[in-house]
This record gives sequence, C-alpha cells and structure tokens, in this order.
Amino acid sequence: MSLVSPALSSPLQRINRNRTRVGEMREELRRRFQEGADGISLLATFSDATDKLVLELFEEALSGCAPDLRTLIEKHLAVVAVGGSGRGEMCPFSDVDLLFLYTSNSVTNELIQQATAQLVRDLWDGGMKLGHSVRTFSDAVATSKADLQFATSLVEIRTLWGNAELAIALQNKFSQQVIRPRQAAFIDECVAARQTEFQEHGGTVQQLQPDVKKSAGGLRDLHLLKWVGFARFKTADLGMLRRLNVLSKDELHELQQAHEFLARIRVDLHLAAGRPQDVLSKEEQYRIALERGFEELPGQHPVVQFMQQYFQHTSAIARIVKRFFTMQRPRTWSTRLYQYLMQHRANDVFLVGLDEIDVQAAYRETLCGSLEKVLQLYELASLYRVNVAPLLEEAIGQVADQLPDLHSVEQARLVQSIFQRGAPLGGILRSMYRAGILEKVIPEFRRTRCLLQFNQYHHYTVDEHTLRAIEAVTSYENDAGPLGEAYRAIQQKEVLHLAVLLHDVGKGGTEDHSELGRVIAGDVAQRLRLTAHQRDNVMLLVQKHLLMPDVAFRRNIADPEVYLPFSRDVGSPEVLRMLFVLSAADITAVGPETWTGWKAGLMSDLYQRVLEVLSGESVHEHEQENVRQQRMAVHNELTEGSAPQSMTDKWVDATFDTLPRQYVIGTAPGELAAVLRLIHELDDKSVHVRSTYDPLTHTVDYRVIARDQIGSGCFSKMAGALTAKRLDILSAKIATSSDGVILDSFRVVDYDFSGPVPESRMQEVATTIQDVLLGRITVANLFESNKRHQVCASKLALMPTRVTTCNDSSGKFTIIDVFAIDRTGLLYVITKTLVDLNLSVSVAVIGTHIDQVLDVFYVTDRDGKKIRDEARLETIRDTLQKRIEAFQETGVMEDSTKLAPA
Repeated sequence: MSLVSPALSSPLQRINRNRTRVGEMREELRRRFQEGADGISLLATFSDATDKLVLELFEEALSGCAPDLRTLIEKHLAVVAVGGSGRGEMCPFSDVDLLFLYTSNSVTNELIQQATAQLVRDLWDGGMKLGHSVRTFSDAVATSKADLQFATSLVEIRTLWGNAELAIALQNKFSQQVIRPRQAAFIDECVAARQTEFQEHGGTVQQLQPDVKKSAGGLRDLHLLKWVGFARFKTADLGMLRRLNVLSKDELHELQQAHEFLARIRVDLHLAAGRPQDVLSKEEQYRIALERGFEELPGQHPVVQFMQQYFQHTSAIARIVKRFFTMQRPRTWSTRLYQYLMQHRANDVFLVGLDEIDVQAAYRETLCGSLEKVLQLYELASLYRVNVAPLLEEAIGQVADQLPDLHSVEQARLVQSIFQRGAPLGGILRSMYRAGILEKVIPEFRRTRCLLQFNQYHHYTVDEHTLRAIEAVTSYENDAGPLGEAYRAIQQKEVLHLAVLLHDVGKGGTEDHSELGRVIAGDVAQRLRLTAHQRDNVMLLVQKHLLMPDVAFRRNIADPEVYLPFSRDVGSPEVLRMLFVLSAADITAVGPETWTGWKAGLMSDLYQRVLEVLSGESVHEHEQENVRQQRMAVHNELTEGSAPQSMTDKWVDATFDTLPRQYVIGTAPGELAAVLRLIHELDDKSVHVRSTYDPLTHTVDYRVIARDQIGSGCFSKMAGALTAKRLDILSAKIATSSDGVILDSFRVVDYDFSGPVPESRMQEVATTIQDVLLGRITVANLFESNKRHQVCASKLALMPTRVTTCNDSSGKFTIIDVFAIDRTGLLYVITKTLVDLNLSVSVAVIGTHIDQVLDVFYVTDRDGKKIRDEARLETIRDTLQKRIEAFQETGVMEDSTKLAPA
C-alpha cells in the first residue's frame, strides 16, 4: 500500500520539483553569503531550510494515510536530527543526519518503513546526501553502546516530527547506560578517535592544506569539546559550560570567534566547489585571500596573511580543547594513588612522576613569576625525559607575557643545558612554545609563528616545520645508519640544536632568509652566552643550511671539482656532521615521505666523500683504490656467473677501462658485471634495457645500454617514453663510455601500482624504450596512444620558472639549472628543447630541491666544448624559459619547436 496520494505528482515531476527546491535553497544561501552574512547564521539558515524541506516531504509521504493511522504513527515515531543536523549547523552540501526512531507496533511498523523510505528517496532525488538510520528504541540504545560515531551523534539532537518524548527518552537512556557507568572510557574513546582522525589529515594544526573540519584545530575539535562537556556536565552548550566555570570568558570568546571564522570558510568552500569540500587547498587559499581584500605587503603574499589568521584561530581551538579534555577527564582514586606513590621530589619543590613533572601547589605562583625558575622546570623535564604537567604549562602560559625576556647568565646556562639534550628536546620546545616561554628566550622565533610557506612542497608552517626538524634531528640518536653515526659523534649538540631551531627564522621578509638568519643566529648565540667559536658555527650552519642538499641534488658529486670546494666551505668534520644531520632533518620536516631513499643515498655519498677529504685522505688515491676493488669484484662476479669464453679477462679489463670512473665507483659490482655482459652482446642496432624494482623505496631503476650510433637526442627520447608510460622520473644519470656505449639510468615511481611493480609492466616499459630509440615509434605517437600529450594545467603560478647557466663549477661542462613547478612531462619538454638547441647532455641530476623541483644538466655543444658565448647562453636560457612556461600554462606537450624559436 502506498501512503503517497497519487494526485500529488508523477515520480519524474516529484524529482524535478525536489531538485528545484534544493537548488533554490542553495542559491538563497549563496545570495546571503555574498551579502556578507556571518558564517554561523548561514549554517543555521540552511539548517532551518532543510528542516522545513524534511517536514514537508515527510508530511507528503504520509498524505495518503488515514487520520487514525497517521495519529498512531506520530505516537510511535520520532524523526530526529542528529549530528551536524542536530547542532543546526549545515553547509550547503552537508549530509542530512537523521534518525528515524520508533517503538515497534504491529500496525505501524510497515507504514513507518514505507514513509521513511519515501522521504529518503525524495531527499536523494533532490540532490541531498543522507546519513540516516531507522532504529527501534532498544536497537538505538544498543547501538550507542557499540558504535562511538552513533553515540556522539546523540549528544545534540532535535525532534523534527513525531513523538519528541521518544528522543528525550533515548538521550536520557544514552546518558544513564552509556556515559555514566564509563564516563572516563567514553571521553578517552572520543579523544582517541579524534586523534586518529586528525593524524589522517596531517597530524598538526599547521597543515598547509588543512581540512577545515577534520584537521587538528578544525571544527571537529569543537565537537570533541562538546562531547566531553556533555559527558562530564550533561551539556554541550558552550555558554552553559562558561556559566559552570569550566571555560573562561576569554576561552569562550576565542572559541566563538574561531567557530565563526571556520564556519564561513567552510560555506565558501562548499559553494565554490558545488559539492562537499572541506579541504582548504592552495588554490582556494589564493582565491579567498584575494576575495577578502588582503593586499601584497613586503615579503608577505596575501595568502600568507590570510593563512596566518586561519592558523591563529585553529591553534586557539586546539589549545583550549586540549586543556579542556585534559582537565575534565575523570581519574580514579587508584590512578591518583599510583601516580602519587611513583612521584619523587627534585630540588625540593618539583614533583617528578612517571611521565610528567609538576610543582607543589604552594610554589606554583612563585615559579610562574620567574623566568629563571620556569627554565629550571624545563631543564629538569629534559633531564628526566618527562612532560610538564598540562595545568602547570597552562598556568605558565597565562603569565608568560608579563615575564621579562632572557637577560641573566644563569638563564642562558639553563637554556644551553636544555639544548644539550637529545630525544626529549622536541617535546620540551613544543611545551615552551605553547606556554610562550620559547619566545621569551628567543624573541626572534616569534616571526615564524603561523607563517605560511606558500609553495608546492612544504606541508607545514615555518614554526611547525622547525619543531618537526628538531624532532627529526634528535631521532637520529637511535638511527643505525650514517645519520645516526654522524649525530652521535657530534660533541656540541647545543650548537646543532640551536642551528636547527634558527635555520628558517629569517623567513617572512624580503631578504635572503639564510643571510638574515645568519645575523639573527649571531644575536641569539651572543644572548645565550655561547663561546665565539660556538657562535660562529651556529651562524655558519644557519647561513649554509641549504648548501649540502644544493650540492648533493644539483651537482655531480663524484666530481672532485664539486666536492672539494664544498669541503672548503664546511671546514671541519664536526661542522660537516652537523650540516649533514641538519640538512636531513630539514628535508624530513618538509612533509611526509620527502626524505626518500635516493636522497639519503646522495647526501650520504657526499658526506662520506667530504669526510675523507677533511680527515686528510688523498682523494686521487682513494678513487684509484675504489676502482681497483671494483675491478676485482667484477671479475669475481663474472667468474661465479660463468661468463662466456669470449669474455676474456683481457676483454673485460679493456672494456672496464672505457667506462667513466664515476660510473664505475657509483655502480654495484653485480650491476657492473651485468652491464659488461650486455655490452658484450651489443651491436650497432640493439638496445638493452635492464629494470630493477627496489622494495625499500618503491621505485624502479631502468638502465639503458646502446651504441651511440642509434641517433641523437637519446636522453630526451627516453624521458619522453617514460613519461608517456605514466612514470614519474625521480632521478636520471647519463654516462657514455669512451668507445661510444650509452649507459643511461632512470629511477622512477610507477603510480599505476601501489605495491611491487610486476615484471610484465617493467618489460612493457623496457620494450617501449627500445621501440623509441630504434625509431619504431615516435614520442609524439606514444603520447597520442597513451593520451598523455595533454595534462591538467596548474591554477597557481606563484613560484616562477627560472633558468640559470654556470661555467665556473665545472672545467668541462656548462651547467644549466632549471627551477620549475614539477609536472608530468616537464623533463621531456626540457630535454627536447636541449636537443633542438644542439646541446649534448653528459650528466643530468633530476630531482626535487627542498623548496621546488630542480633539474640540472651538464652540457656541451655538439663538438664537446663548453658554451662560452654569452649571446648563445642568453638564447639557451630564454628558449628554455619560454618553452617551460608555455607548457606550464597549457599542459600541452606538443613539438617543443612550436613553442619558441631555437
């Protein structure tokens, strides 16, 4: 039996009418938004409109029902708004969260199912997404015990239709049977679920592309506070929590301001996307900053200013919510007794427990009024490797502004002592930063607070990036590799740790941040009473903190002309160790998975080479010994592998001697033996491709071996082939033996596979490379057949393309550096342009610099000579720049000769 009156409309008419109605609701919200309505009122307005729509559609669903049956349904059913709908906070594309709560009755059960099914269909057809459930009263109570998400949705509910007493009874039963018996466990579960959620969305307030709802400090943290408030005080209303004196007046004001700020942004994101959208992407940051009227300031893009406001609000939410649930979490008497028994006194007044340090209540006011005593607290916390008690940290933070900046010798000694520690330092500095003490000790660090780094690769604000770098560098204490060895060998760790804290302190202005940072580091070191030698080292590390990655990722580190000048810049093994671990920590703290295996290999290789130089070893003799050992190892590999008789020792030695020295030293003996086997089988018209999957880095290494008679532009063709097969090229190495054998290799990521790359795929790629080099197919045809000749153009162009040339760093080659936003196909465009410019590429270093993509090419003209004519160098730079910018703008990988004259 249908409850809907047939006179109402046909199904198609109903769908069109409902879609029109929902569209009108969203357009009305857009109009109010454009008129400047505040965010909270916008959420309430759309929630009211949705309530009205739900009521009308449900009444319509019951329109064919007899009056007595309708009265009976109304008695046994409650249509309840829960979750976001229950809060009355709905964005234009939010889910409609409904609970159809009913008591079982043989007469009404089927009718209720029919009516709710009709309502759900109508809302879905109208373009509204539902999060709904149909439950009996007993089922709802049982589900609230087992399902935390459902349980928290019952904290704020409103009855839209039917028996309101059912909903009230459910909330009371939920409070009595779910929360009251296990209040502490419920709060812990809410907090744990929230922590898991924000770890999945960046794990920090200062995520540069945050989820307005789910990232740390987002709207979900406000929900968490309400859940905890409901569990402890039977109310989720912030005003009521203020009246209960569990929120301060200032905290309530900060939460209300932040809620308004985030609510309006979320509405904006939904309206702009025309769908659910809670991620504040860089494109959206740019748009919103301009629409809100932020203007360019010296060293501060409008986006930076807008996002500083954003992070100030989300930081306030995160701070207040953390304090609230820490204070309001119930603790059993047994827990309190155990913690009391495990405490011991330190310096008479401090109480050191298993995981935190506190102070006697009578001494708290005295401690909070003295910077020196606060620093004593943090020194003990670092010594015992414990956290400062949250309430004590909060008390310090409330008066920190009134404390004087660091000024005494004893205060400086305490800070030095804190910076000498290893693993606990990250947590200690975070606590000092939250409490406002770090900026009393180092006022210059204030300039990094919530400072956005608006580029493609940084994931965090400058302050968060810096604190993560501290945590990364101290983690090397337990590292088993070269980083751990270097870190443990450093004698003056306070110098290293201070340099890590200050390495980006110069950002946010118009000056070179490394040079400004050097000046600031000198001032800080002097204030902290470091020795002149220590001060000079801190200044050097801050000034040169980009140098080691710059050399490792941009230059041919096997060339003594590269690493010998670098060793002179560094000066000593101690500074080299510090620079090595600082650089690694800096890259690690850029974002998830930025410290990759191949970057670690390059940095470690450079570190070992320079360490040998600074330790007084002869570079030439060392390389000769390496070559000798490689030769012996290759002979052993070939002997054990039963090489063909025609591969005599004489042939192996003669061919081995044709290989470039750097290629020999940088290639494993087993791989060298395999290469020699392939060379032995090589003829003028064959191409061998050897592929190896690395499970540690999830990358594939493709090594290509061929005679140079196969034609010019081989490197460009290979890059094009790999790009056309949807591979992301991380690095590339070019080498040619003295008798004309091409020995090129590419390390790539194959995003078509989340796990190991199958052998069939690697063979497919290898065949494609062979076909391109042998002329069986062109790169242009490959792109066409793989539909990769056009890729999505970027909306942002805030990081300009830059091309530079250098004739000073190498005696044999002109070096071309290309700085550009990375995108699939960029390497092919660059290398094809180099071919068009009649340049031969001898060495290529392809990779990602700390701040942006940087491809480096060692080139000569077709006669093997450096390009010294300035006019031609200008043509090279200009042509590359124009072609890259055209590609970045259009995303079209057409014949690059059409983009700019060569």
